[in-house]
Order: sequence, then structure tokens, then C-alpha cells
Amino acid sequence: DGIDDGIIVLNDDHTIIRVNKSMLKMLGMTEDQLVGKSCHEVIFSNPPDLHEEKDCPINEILRTKKPMRILHETSLNGGKKVFEINGSILSDSRREINIILVLRDVTLQKGLEEEIITRNKELTALNDISRNISESFDIDSIFVNTLENLIKLTGMERGEAYIFDEKSGDLILRVHAGRSIEPGE
Repeated sequence: DGIDDGIIVLNDDHTIIRVNKSMLKMLGMTEDQLVGKSCHEVIFSNPPDLHEEKDCPINEILRTKKPMRILHETSLNGGKKVFEINGSILSDSRREINIILVLRDVTLQKGLEEEIITRNKELTALNDISRNISESFDIDSIFVNTLENLIKLTGMERGEAYIFDEKSGDLILRVHAGRSIEPGE
């Protein structure tokens, strides 16, 4: 109980037989709520179908007798959690085979990694736009390149760039990029 990682001990039919205090805190549950339940109910959301049993990480540990390490995303208490799960065989003094799972909540870390990837994509697009502006004096080329980068960055299907005509007060379509709009859309 002296570590921050959550620890679950399972028997060979996937039933939780012990948990540490960190795991209880992580899940927001009591020991009575966890012990006796299947790890699939608590961590993996639902039991695998017969066809999916080979994909079950616990079955893989039991079959190979080798440790495993996975990242697993699950829904807990109305929110998304990402756990790094390390699992291995644990034999007790009576030679019973158990599985020990050590869970580390890496939700914040994964969120930060995703944020870095997003920011990197944004900076790459801005760099491309900036480079195009400094290399070209053709306004249409600048608009097209900028619009294509923005479409790619935002995941949109289509974009348009308009210029404001000060005399008429109208917006005039200068360029468009992306998927064409079909009549009736």
C-alpha cells in the first residue's frame, strides 16, 4: 500500500482477489465493491466474447507465462482514463497461479502528448504558410497555399477566401479549395 500505482491481484479466472489502497483511490471504489468482480467489469469494461478470448491480455499472460505491458483507455466515473498496465504471473505459497496487474494512471501524460502533437501540426502549417508568403508575391498562390494548410490542419472538407471590396462593400470570392459542393448540399 506504500506506492502510488494501483495493484490488482486476480485469480486464473479473472476474478479480483486483492487490491491496494492506491487502486481503490484511482477507481473511487471500496475493496468490497472490487473484490469478487471480474477485471473485465472493472478495468476492461466488459468480458471478451469467446472469439475475442485470444485478445484478452490476462489470457495472454496465462497462456505465455510472460509479462505484458499495455496502454488501455477506459471510462470511469463518467470520464476517460488511460492506464499503463503491467501484468505478470504471481505464484503464492500454495502454488496457486495468480496474476498481478500494476496500473499507472497516464491520462494527463497522454493528454499532454496529444496536445504537443496538435501544437506541432499547427506550427508546421504556420511555418509552411510563412515560408510561402516570404517566397511568393502572387496573392492567389499565397491564398491557395494558406487555405490548403488551414483545411488540412482543421480537418475541414472545404474552404474559401474572400476579399472585401471597399467600394461596393461586398465580399468577393478569391479562391476556394477542398471538396466541391454538389447541387442540393
